[in-house]
Amino acid sequence: MVALYLGSPLTAASAGGSGAPNAAPGIAAGPGTGNPVTTVAINATTAYPLGVTTDASGNVWFAEDNLDSLAEYLPSNGTLRTFALPTPHHLMWVWYMVFDAGGNLWFSDESQQLLWRFDPVSGAFANYTAGTAHPMVLRYDQPRSRMWFTSLITGQVGYFNLSGGRAAIGAIANLSAPIPGPGVSGIAVDAAGDVYVAESFQAKIVELAGSTLSVIKTWSLPAGSQPVGLALDSERERLWFTDHGSSFFGYVGLNSSAVVEYPTSLYSAGGGYSVSLPYWIVLSSSGDIWFNEHFANRIGRFDPATSQLTEFEIPTNNSSPLMLSVDDQRGAVWFTEFAGNALGVVGENSMLGASVNNSLSRGTAGPSLSLTSTSSPVAGSPPTVSATTQITGAPQPGFEVTVTPQAGGNQITLTAYRAGPGNYSAAVCYRYEYFGQCGYLEVTVPPTASVLSLLYLIYAAVGLAVAALVLVLLRGSRKDRVRRAAPRERLASTRPPTPATTADTAASEINSHSWDDPPDATVSFKIAE
Repeated sequence: MVALYLGSPLTAASAGGSGAPNAAPGIAAGPGTGNPVTTVAINATTAYPLGVTTDASGNVWFAEDNLDSLAEYLPSNGTLRTFALPTPHHLMWVWYMVFDAGGNLWFSDESQQLLWRFDPVSGAFANYTAGTAHPMVLRYDQPRSRMWFTSLITGQVGYFNLSGGRAAIGAIANLSAPIPGPGVSGIAVDAAGDVYVAESFQAKIVELAGSTLSVIKTWSLPAGSQPVGLALDSERERLWFTDHGSSFFGYVGLNSSAVVEYPTSLYSAGGGYSVSLPYWIVLSSSGDIWFNEHFANRIGRFDPATSQLTEFEIPTNNSSPLMLSVDDQRGAVWFTEFAGNALGVVGENSMLGASVNNSLSRGTAGPSLSLTSTSSPVAGSPPTVSATTQITGAPQPGFEVTVTPQAGGNQITLTAYRAGPGNYSAAVCYRYEYFGQCGYLEVTVPPTASVLSLLYLIYAAVGLAVAALVLVLLRGSRKDRVRRAAPRERLASTRPPTPATTADTAASEINSHSWDDPPDATVSFKIAE
């Protein structure tokens, strides 16, 4: 199925290609005829696996939250070992698990005000008080031997100093009042030791000085956003995030105020509201962005170099994949299925041949753009086409989408009939048997388009006579508006522009179209990045 979350054509390569080096057993590393996602059932039927990571040998460690235990899975032979926490049963909430340079496994139990350490060699547990905080997300700063954490419940961020397998609290800062305060969640650390924190309930991301925990910079996201996971991309000077509140993901510019978001494709539960709910996010060594869509039951891979999103379907229905971890050495992305009671894995190089390409043409009426869509079969199963609107920007920005099947492809028409001025990102996604593929367009509606939108509303509400009068008035001031056209293009939009790097500027000029309808009304559609 192809879903239009606004976008265009997808072309997927046929089966073939080589696998990733050192791929773990059972991992499909390249395009093929089967499902690239493999699941591993857990013996206990109600383990509720959550946090997950891998060790230097490629073994998978995960938390069995309902059993108050840690587990180790060996992909080489299928062995599974468990280690019970030395505490009374309390339903732990272990989100993050991190190995330090000495091989110790650190993890947070959000239900307690503790940081835990596990020694895989001796099997010994130890814990260290976090004061009033309930550590949730962990981030290891190896150069400074610090374990950073956020506390969603109390609105705090802080770090432990690590030494000899022990931990001592270093500093804690209160970003605001507890829930419903900032709801701090994701955290990232840069090379200088400064930290970036997602304030989920305040729709913003902040940069803090690692030495003082004072705020250096703030990025405000659109109203309704809920940033959760963070991943630092120093090479591209970007901080990637998942927007749990809007089913988007995106990035902020480290050296700018830019905020750029991309839609995921959507999932509808029983005809209800369609959401995908991206949760946590990881940057692989190849530069790909991986995240889990826990409501849509998918694992997403986004290639920033090509603006291609691949969404892998998890075979277990409604598995609720709540956490993921990338093992770059073996080309594997592991995840936990909280409701499915299983582990899952997908190869980093799976379905690399799939891509989306766009063919643009002028619409026949109004400010619209026709997108001609074609696709190649994947594993002998060509997708069918359906459409739904998924565009970043203000809620219900006023776009209409229609898909008309045609011989040799499908025509997709986008009409911006009430969209306010701003930059919007639109995606077209093709759905295959085991995965989906999305490509993106950047939709720019400059301030002049809002005049057109108002004209349409007046025309519909008052009638032809009043609309004609409005047109006369507008045309009477056309000279003034022409003189103001250039300055108007520099007005702020609802989406800050993509950072003005050489690569971004060159890519933004691809397939750019604009037109006047009526005079002075300009709407352009560009491929993002």
